[in-house]
Amino acid sequence: MSLERAICGCASLYFTANQQLGNQQMLADELAVYPDGQQAGLILWGREGEITWLEVYDFHPESSHRVPDVSNLCTWDELGRGDMKRTDRAH
Repeated sequence: MSLERAICGCASLYFTANQQLGNQQMLADELAVYPDGQQAGLILWGREGEITWLEVYDFHPESSHRVPDVSNLCTWDELGRGDMKRTDRAH
């Protein structure tokens, strides 16, 4: 397992050797919301029944490029519900 910065600048955690990543399938696409309000997307990739790669991409150009803690994870639906709650409180 290795933590590397991809060419695009996102943090990536590889569970297999880099040269063996061909023919990947997206397994999950979720979010992280950090305590400071910054957000990142996470894509989990796999091949032949194995998890091979976790890609973390930041939504903010000047973000810290960090790998989130489990407590920071949420689904797109959970993020939307949180936005709706904030909107409801504003009215």
